[in-house]
Amino acid sequence: MATNVEVTDSVISGNHQTNSVNINGKDIKKDRIPAGLVRRHEERLARVEKMKEQRENEKVVQESADYFAKTFNAQRSSIEERLATANNVAKSNLRDFFDDITEVAQKLQKYATDMTQFLPSHDIQSAQNNLTKLFDSINEKRDELLPKKKFAFKVRKRGDGEANKQQQAQKIGLDVVDAPQPSKIITENAAGFVNRTSENLSLSAEEIYLKDVSLSNLSSCTVKLPGSPSALHISNLSDCKIFCGPIPGSVFADKCIDSTLVLACQQLRVHNSKDAKFYLHVTSRAIIEDTTSVLYAPYNWNYDTLEKDYEESGLDRSKNAWDDIDDFNWLAHDKHSPNWGLLPEDERVQEWD
Repeated sequence: MATNVEVTDSVISGNHQTNSVNINGKDIKKDRIPAGLVRRHEERLARVEKMKEQRENEKVVQESADYFAKTFNAQRSSIEERLATANNVAKSNLRDFFDDITEVAQKLQKYATDMTQFLPSHDIQSAQNNLTKLFDSINEKRDELLPKKKFAFKVRKRGDGEANKQQQAQKIGLDVVDAPQPSKIITENAAGFVNRTSENLSLSAEEIYLKDVSLSNLSSCTVKLPGSPSALHISNLSDCKIFCGPIPGSVFADKCIDSTLVLACQQLRVHNSKDAKFYLHVTSRAIIEDTTSVLYAPYNWNYDTLEKDYEESGLDRSKNAWDDIDDFNWLAHDKHSPNWGLLPEDERVQEWD
């Protein structure tokens, strides 16, 4: 005959509480029942409760995932449909058009980031892939309709030696424009430096105002950019220090090795970088991908016109997500990514030269 066992609390008397066990409808004092039987019963109740809780959690996760997928896909489709109308926008309105559509995409990115704690890893990865494709599509269409002016590096005549170098470059099939030359770039829509080594470089606020700034192929250089450019593109840095005033748009950093970057911007995306330090003011969650051993601290560069540049950029000084980094290569939301960390306070530079 099966024995039905139920453990119940008895009446509390004074400061002492005793338990009874219900066996086939009869209350028997717990101390008269074999401990093993009571323990098995309690373990069974614990398993039942755990299974119930697990089913509830799975239900919540599934409902959250379904809601997220519906909302995310609807907003992504809306952005893609709007982007498809870019060819019909008047050229004078294109810059505002792309700024607006990028801002909407960034809000969608923030929504996806905020939902990661409620989503399974495959849904997170799918959203990240779709966001990458979306931003790529926006940038490609922007480049198509608002192309940046191509840079042509002029070679000054400096005697027979320079002429011979130019002839040698042509002999081996190199276009003179493509031959590596130290250059400072200043055009109507862009500014920057390329192919520099062991130099102190700077551009004035007037030279970078509302321009896309590009820094490429720099080694052991210090670059100071007081002012407010519209965007900053960085690639192939080694042992460099980069300082920039508030940027209303994005900073894209690729292949930054053993370098320090002091930046204020709306969005930061870091790729293929290692052993870098970022002193950062960013108003949205920064992103790293294929990046290791990077450390973050708050932005702390001061210069004479900083307050004015903040006002002109429209960057919100009260909002700084410098310590909230999204690692696209790390999907576990319950564990910190090993690829980035916070720079200890006693190791932070307090004042820059």
